[in-house]
Amino acid sequence: MVPQLAARSLRIQPDAVVWFGAIVAAWVVAWWLEATGIAHALHHHTIFHSGRLWQGGVELLVAWQVMTAAMMLPGALPAVRALGHAGEQARFLAIYFASWTVFAALAFAADMGLHALVHGWAAVARHENLIAPAVLGLAAAYELSPWKARSLMRCRKPELSALAYSRSCVASGWALMLLMFSAGVANLWWMVALAAAMLAEKALPRADAARYAVAAGLVLCCIALLTPLQ
Repeated sequence: MVPQLAARSLRIQPDAVVWFGAIVAAWVVAWWLEATGIAHALHHHTIFHSGRLWQGGVELLVAWQVMTAAMMLPGALPAVRALGHAGEQARFLAIYFASWTVFAALAFAADMGLHALVHGWAAVARHENLIAPAVLGLAAAYELSPWKARSLMRCRKPELSALAYSRSCVASGWALMLLMFSAGVANLWWMVALAAAMLAEKALPRADAARYAVAAGLVLCCIALLTPLQ
């Protein structure tokens, strides 16, 4: 009896193969987007100056699905695999991806407005180099906030409904994904760093220690960007 249980526990489940394969494929596509230069064309700064706001925005949102699969799906796997039926898993992920797509659409609209403000107001344009440190500082501050702590705790509960889980995870990770949006689609170094940070916050036993470490790293990056400006 015991050997049978051990063999069953070691058996690779088909759904795990599918989801891990999807994650690997997403990272390969992200690498390809950067290696071919397509990622640069999808950068929000490039889209703004090209004048192709609608088409560029749609293309960016398509690429965002790749980023979501590569960066966010690993942390969501416990919740996905808690649902035994393939149809339930698909519905859960549809809601999860839709939630992050809404976030990306709002971030894109806000960013286009910010670009228009910078290029239309000379006083703001003179301090354009402060935007990146400001985003890093915002993300670091949010990491230490009680709102982050509460939403992260809920995002670590795979038993939540798809909508509640997705809402909690967006509330937990929006500031870090805003950094990813700012860095640009398929920026591999940022993708790896932020994916590792979010996975650590969701998977490590001590969530608070993980988010404090992430906040410290963001503060150091902020200081590094501000130092040349002094």
